[in-house]
Amino acid sequence: MKKAKKKIATALSTSLIALLGISYSNTALAQDNPSGHDNLKTNAENAQSGAESATSTANSAKDTSKSINDFFSSEDDPKGKELNPKQNSTGLQSREKPGNLFDRLFGRVTGVQIYTQKNANNNSSILSEIVIVYKPELYQQILDTKVKDWFTLSQANKNLRISNDLQIYRFETTPDLTYSEYLLDVNSSAVGAFLFTRTQNNLNSLPIKLNPYKNTRIKYFTFGFNFNQYPE
Repeated sequence: MKKAKKKIATALSTSLIALLGISYSNTALAQDNPSGHDNLKTNAENAQSGAESATSTANSAKDTSKSINDFFSSEDDPKGKELNPKQNSTGLQSREKPGNLFDRLFGRVTGVQIYTQKNANNNSSILSEIVIVYKPELYQQILDTKVKDWFTLSQANKNLRISNDLQIYRFETTPDLTYSEYLLDVNSSAVGAFLFTRTQNNLNSLPIKLNPYKNTRIKYFTFGFNFNQYPE
């Protein structure tokens, strides 16, 4: 029994010495071989770099996903706009009302001044009309009407001219009349006004938009005309 225990102890001692010898040998090998030590260090650094790269890639993917979600939930997204049709149509349906509150409630008397050069419109007469509109539906219709069509004698145009929702003031300027002045009695609740001027070179033009509650000055020259408006 004692001999058996002694053999076991001897075997254990031998194994322990062998393990210590292997550990010492590996340590000495690492010290004696710098390239091996460097390889171990390089492998560790590569492993750390790979871990950092993986983390960066994951964060980038997360940020990209967030950016995509923000893009499709933004106000510029067509789908988002379709969910709020009232918001889109508000800007199209609303238009600034002309005049101040007093003008819109009680109306206003405005003035029109016309200056004409003697050789304007090839030294021939000029026909102009200021059309004051009181019905929103007619405003767009008249806005899209060309000068040559406005002065035609078609039945549709005749019916439009006698509408109670319009006021039409006509001015005819002759070559010998260099200056003229008129007063317009503009009613309340006007939605807008237009200037139609029939000259030889603007028959295909659209009317000029005016503020019905402002005074208007028109000047006709040899090769055209201009206008401006002012409050008083």
